[in-house]
This record gives sequence, C-alpha cells and structure tokens, in this order.
Amino acid sequence: MKKVSVIAAVFGLVVFLSANVNAQQSHDVQINIQQLADLDFSLQNNQEVFDFTTPEQLSDGIGRYVGDYQVKSNRNWRIKVKAQGLQNVQGNVPNNFFQVGLGENPENISNFISLTNSDQDLVQGNKGAGQPNSGKISYKVNPGFEVEPQSYNLQVVYTLSQD
Repeated sequence: MKKVSVIAAVFGLVVFLSANVNAQQSHDVQINIQQLADLDFSLQNNQEVFDFTTPEQLSDGIGRYVGDYQVKSNRNWRIKVKAQGLQNVQGNVPNNFFQVGLGENPENISNFISLTNSDQDLVQGNKGAGQPNSGKISYKVNPGFEVEPQSYNLQVVYTLSQD
C-alpha cells in the first residue's frame, strides 16, 4: 500500500510540475496609418453647357444639378471651390455670375456661393465615409445683360483638405 501511495504521489508531482510549464514569445508590430482623404465626383456630364437663348434666361439665370460628391477621410475635412477663367469674361460681370450650391434642385437652394478666382469654403464634415460625407452639387449662371455675348469656358476647381 505504501508503494502505491509513493507512486501516486510521485506521479501527481510529475503531473503538477508539467502542468505549470509554459513558454511565451512576443512579437512587436508597428502599424502606420497615414492621413488619408479621397474626393469623388459622380457628374451628370463631363462638361456642363449653359445656353442663354432668351432675355428671361439672361435676367433670371440658369441653374442646374450637376452631380454628387463623396468624401472618405480619416480626419475632419473641408472642400474649397474656385473658378478659373473668370478673368476672361468680358463686360460688366455681376458678382453672382457663376455660383455653386449644395442640393439637387437649384430653385430650392438659398445659399449659393458666388465663385471667384480664390478658394472659398463650400462644405466641411467629420471623418468617415458615406452619409453624411456626401451630397449634391448644383451650378447657377447669372450673366444679366452686361456680359458680352460670346462663349466662355470656366474650370471649377474643388480642393479637399483635412483639418
């Protein structure tokens, strides 16, 4: 009986000692996340054409939905906008000659921004993607009767930056 007890005790000690043996290794991992931002446009047309064929269009202007924007950014962001080529427009050019607004129906947009050759804030948002970091853009052209009749080409430049 003593022999069985001694063997059981030794076996238990061996099991106990082997159960408490463990090994560890560690591995360092570095994760680098850059400041990332992407601005995507889904435009209705590659080039918008505003044809003024009636006196009412000259006085009232023509507005048009031109497309959607979407921002993906891992920091808060803002979009600035400007128009290049305004200096080529001849005549007494009204301040509201070319405007950009947020929305699909130009008739319902109350806060159009009159563009110049300098960047102006259009919209800003929080980091993320999808809604609410997307929206619709419309243009409105208001030549009035003082701008010389001819064809003018403007380039609208959107710049996405992170705060």
